[in-house]
Amino acid sequence: PRGTMATTATGATDSTVDSAGGTGETVLLVEDEAALMDVSRMSLTQMGFEVIAVTDPLEALRVFQQRPADICLLMTDIVMPGLSGPALLEKARRIKSDLPCVMVTGYAEAHNLPPAGASCVVLNKPFRRGELLNAIRSVMPRRSRAAET
Repeated sequence: PRGTMATTATGATDSTVDSAGGTGETVLLVEDEAALMDVSRMSLTQMGFEVIAVTDPLEALRVFQQRPADICLLMTDIVMPGLSGPALLEKARRIKSDLPCVMVTGYAEAHNLPPAGASCVVLNKPFRRGELLNAIRSVMPRRSRAAET
């Protein structure tokens, strides 16, 4: 089912998604599967976000450590080699405690979930662009989305 994301990710109408997306905020995208990385990066870019795309979670942590003020959202797969999405979020939040996060999973039973609490949502693969946008809206504070306008 993970491979079907490319065909379903464009299901939302472009006018709905594009008119209500980001305003140049930077998303750190962490996905170890190249095809899913490409689709997610394209969707986020079309929504108006700047995207830093990284395939390795340990590299993503290094990127975040260098630029925590620039990154407004972490979007990461839950299951990855080396460091899980929840572990990556935990380490990133030691630096920026209010970092919003969208975690994605291709597993029916989401295991190794992020800690319950604010500013994190789990999105099941495959997902549509509209679902991704709604997930982002649910975790990003409005002031952040409007701050750069």
